Amino acid sequence: MAIGDWRYAYYIQAHIIDTLVGLMDKGENYLFGRLFILIANSFLKVEHQEHQWSSGDTISIITFRLFPDEQLLPLRENIVSNMTILAANPELEPFVLGCFREYVGRIRREGKEMAEADLPFLEKHFIKTLNTKNISNCLIMQDYCNHLESLGLSFPKAWKEEFFNETLELSNLLLEDRHERRMLDMGYEEYNQYRHKSLVEHFSGVSMNDFVDFIEKCKMLHQVLSGRDRDYSLKTGLEMCLRALFEAAPEIYPELVSKYLEYDDHFEINPHFVVSNLFNILSSSEVLSLLSNRKFRYKKLWLSAYFAQFPEESITKNESVLLVEHISNTPSNELHGWLDYLDKYKHVDCEIYSKVVSVLVLKSNEDKNYARPLEHLFSKQSTIFGKWFDEFLPDKELVFDAYLAGFNLKRYWDYSGDALKILVNENFNFLYRLIDQIYENEKWPDLHTNMPELFFLWERERYLEEIEGYAKYLQCKDEYSYRYRENIFSKLFTKDKVESEDISLKKDTFFRVSITKNADDIKFICFIFNAAQYLSEKSRRELLGIFINSNTKFKDFQTLDCELTTRSWSGSLVPILEREKNFLESLLPFFTSIKFLEHRSYVEKQIEDKLKSIEYEKKRDYLESR
Repeated sequence: MAIGDWRYAYYIQAHIIDTLVGLMDKGENYLFGRLFILIANSFLKVEHQEHQWSSGDTISIITFRLFPDEQLLPLRENIVSNMTILAANPELEPFVLGCFREYVGRIRREGKEMAEADLPFLEKHFIKTLNTKNISNCLIMQDYCNHLESLGLSFPKAWKEEFFNETLELSNLLLEDRHERRMLDMGYEEYNQYRHKSLVEHFSGVSMNDFVDFIEKCKMLHQVLSGRDRDYSLKTGLEMCLRALFEAAPEIYPELVSKYLEYDDHFEINPHFVVSNLFNILSSSEVLSLLSNRKFRYKKLWLSAYFAQFPEESITKNESVLLVEHISNTPSNELHGWLDYLDKYKHVDCEIYSKVVSVLVLKSNEDKNYARPLEHLFSKQSTIFGKWFDEFLPDKELVFDAYLAGFNLKRYWDYSGDALKILVNENFNFLYRLIDQIYENEKWPDLHTNMPELFFLWERERYLEEIEGYAKYLQCKDEYSYRYRENIFSKLFTKDKVESEDISLKKDTFFRVSITKNADDIKFICFIFNAAQYLSEKSRRELLGIFINSNTKFKDFQTLDCELTTRSWSGSLVPILEREKNFLESLLPFFTSIKFLEHRSYVEKQIEDKLKSIEYEKKRDYLESR
């Protein structure tokens, strides 16, 4: 759709639809039928966007809405009537319903006017062909009726009764109703408690036959739902039902769980709260027997929950051995996410952390996802945060290996660098191992590379030597890094928050000492100056003066990028160029000696180029403003 199409009675859109209607041959031609549905889905939208080029390098993004006038409505009726024809084809019906589902999902935000105009077309052509026994059709129609009610529109009240059945009633029980939560004026936690009480009442007096009927209907819902409703809402609702069943029917709860496991391949719920409830009713051997005797896809995930929820007072040396064996033989996606539960095993095996982490680190060499449980060890929420070297004695190296294995997942949990700070305090060279890992993950790491913050380096006693060593190690990883303005070394000098005077002074001292010490190593000086771009103009000018006093070679000065270059701006470029010219002019007092004649000539040429650019930009601004 284009913003001016209404002037031509939507001739282009009507021609496209008519052409596709002929080509799809009443739904017999599958390819053109699919194409018609895609085009129809776009044309039925009320809100559209158009992109227009304006003078200069500007793009205007125009958002506009369609109005239901006598020119547009025949086109929309034509679309709806032919969508009804396509729905008769079993191969195309799911795509037609998907299009209608999308339409229903947006009518509230698209407004009352178009929904009211479309209602007669949908009633005449489409809705009367829907199957009232089909769960998917019923779900869509219930949503449609609810949206029409919220818009204050009249519709046949019989629709709500015709498109309703017991399975649909179950969906109201299982799926979170945000509209109901708003009506009750409840927060998230309060509403969940309200739902829990309602579910306990619902399942009061439940029998095994009732539960089988319930879970079969859940299975039917799972087949017809899609997206968030299936992958999150239905699963969450089922988990809440199993929590409620523990209160409503504790005497048959183990049998209900055993029956549920026959269906877990469909729902794949979080097993931890179920296993925890089972331990409140059964002995540990009975829980293990219940889980082991059933055959289902994610049995090992449930066994992981078994070891994580195992009551501490019942743990023996045998459970510790079985746990390590289980972790060694379980796929990475079926392991428990955190390792804090190992605290319960320490009283029977003081080396349990070391044994489990060793297995995970070793297996992460083949499948890096085995390192997922290791990530939490280096979070401040972990019970052993900062105590790793005591827990892993005598194998301290295991701590470093575990950190690198977790870092290799590229999930970057240690943003603040709190864990890395402790590891570097233990062994500074570990920082270089981390850099090696970063370069294995990225060919050209830069300022935007996800890695832990290293600001703690400024707090170290030997910060001058260590940061210079860090810079040189980075430079040796890429011989051309001195050319890049935004290498990862620059991350040490960016300011995301207010910086103390002490840190600012240390940064200034580092630049001065490092430039003086390495003035003849021009590649390293270029590398350092790329980080200095985040300093003030005054500081950069002073650092250039230090370099020039220590290295008078013109070729090296020419290699050094001493310009104050700005890479992004808005509006006119003239003020930016003026600022860059003024900075170059401020360098001229450095070149009063005869030995700096080439330097001065070079800078004066740069100033001349800036003046030409300024004149060009002024003319360009004038022409664009006309």
